[in-house]
Amino acid sequence: MSALGSHRLICVVWTDAASDTGWTTISDARRYEHWQARSLTRTVGHLLADLPEGIVVGPSVTDDGEMVADALFVPRGVIQRVTEVMELERAVDSSSKRKEQAVSDYDYQMAGVPDE
Repeated sequence: MSALGSHRLICVVWTDAASDTGWTTISDARRYEHWQARSLTRTVGHLLADLPEGIVVGPSVTDDGEMVADALFVPRGVIQRVTEVMELERAVDSSSKRKEQAVSDYDYQMAGVPDE
């Protein structure tokens, strides 16, 4: 298996900071619902590390698995959901064609949040 295949491709849904670009009423600004849709973020990339404090996602990894571009650390406390998109691996046949295989959700639990 290539080094690239050793990193699972995931989609992380997490809560980011949000801001408005225009005027809003103070009463709306004080409501969580006003910010909820603006702050939900999705990041897709290779799972590089699963640390106690959070996860590291790399959107671009070289084929030899030695280099990553624009790695992102997402703190565990803001992660809503992590889904494994697909598993990348080298086929063992002589043509070395890459095959993609769909896999199930990656089991992930946020710190301090009970299982649903």
